[in-house]
Amino acid sequence: MKKLFVLNILAIFSFLYAKDNYKIPKFSAVPFFFIGGMDSCRVEFNISLKSTELVFIRSGLNFTGSFEISLYAFRENKLVSSHTLDTTINFSTYEETTLERRIRFKPISIVLPSSTYRFLIKALDKNSKKEAIFDTTIAIPRFGEDEEWTSSILLFEENDSLPSLNNMFAISTNNIRFYAELYNPKKGIKAAIKLYNASGARIMKPVDIHEGTLSGKIELQTLSPGTYKFQLILDDGTKKFKKEVPLYLSLESNMFIEMDFNSLLELLSYVGTNEELDSLKQACDSLRVKLLGSFWSKRDPTPNTPVNEAKEEFFERVRYANEHFSGLRDGWRTDRGRIYITYGPPDEIDSHPFDINSPPYEIWYYYTQRLKFIFVDRNNNGEYELYNTYNNLR
Repeated sequence: MKKLFVLNILAIFSFLYAKDNYKIPKFSAVPFFFIGGMDSCRVEFNISLKSTELVFIRSGLNFTGSFEISLYAFRENKLVSSHTLDTTINFSTYEETTLERRIRFKPISIVLPSSTYRFLIKALDKNSKKEAIFDTTIAIPRFGEDEEWTSSILLFEENDSLPSLNNMFAISTNNIRFYAELYNPKKGIKAAIKLYNASGARIMKPVDIHEGTLSGKIELQTLSPGTYKFQLILDDGTKKFKKEVPLYLSLESNMFIEMDFNSLLELLSYVGTNEELDSLKQACDSLRVKLLGSFWSKRDPTPNTPVNEAKEEFFERVRYANEHFSGLRDGWRTDRGRIYITYGPPDEIDSHPFDINSPPYEIWYYYTQRLKFIFVDRNNNGEYELYNTYNNLR
């Protein structure tokens, strides 16, 4: 019998702070392309990760996380460029290290001749010594009248100075900004943007070109949640150039998974009342945004602070369920995911993955709530189904 204990420990070895036992940090690296010179391109790798992916060490009055990013560019198996970036993150309290925050790093900029390259990016958590690797091959574009007419299209949330890396925005956002650089030197070029989904065009308007850049705003109040394409259209009188990027509008500001409205209702049913869910279901799109705000406001334990801990904790549990319980279905839809999201981490897990006389099973204990849940992998496919629930533990 193997027992796993889930404990809330504030200090490990008196000074080391971590989650998931020094896990390998997950990070994202998104490249944007700009002209870098004659037949060359400036590639900007934008790096981000969640603060909960790092290990924090007590350093004086602060809790410090240290992160090193190394980028290597290869052409025909030969190293042509390398860059290293060191970053230190400080929090004044342990509680701050447990909140999930998106950390953005200074972009790593590299100028390369247009060609195909292999990029290897290593992200090292210097406190845990764990390393994650991102390995990809990218064809670097050529810019100009007969090639790419513009840089990458960057989308920003309202007054944010950094571009979005996943182009996902809350529908409650007033507007988003777009930006691109123009590299076709011809005069008289006309520019326009088009925003559309499967139902057709929603926004179509001309764009002014100012000193070789294209920028503007898109109002979101008239749009519905869903997946769109943002298209930039250029016309020099002889031919047209089009470039597009996806745009995701979500009902939830911290939704990290694409989800239609019916799926969101299913997820919220874990914590919501029938009355709240019926109101959301019957409301129009604009009213749903307000009702969702009210839904979480009612559950905010500290309404006078900018952070809604209940909402943050809920979506952190959804993230955990998707990472640990996904298989035939999304993790949040499994029985273990539903129980984890509803009640949080169990106080104890009694795990039996290899018993000879029974299929794999787990027993989850919640001592404070006096609950016990038994999950069984009946079909040996990795999905544990809820077998029984016991109340009033003794």
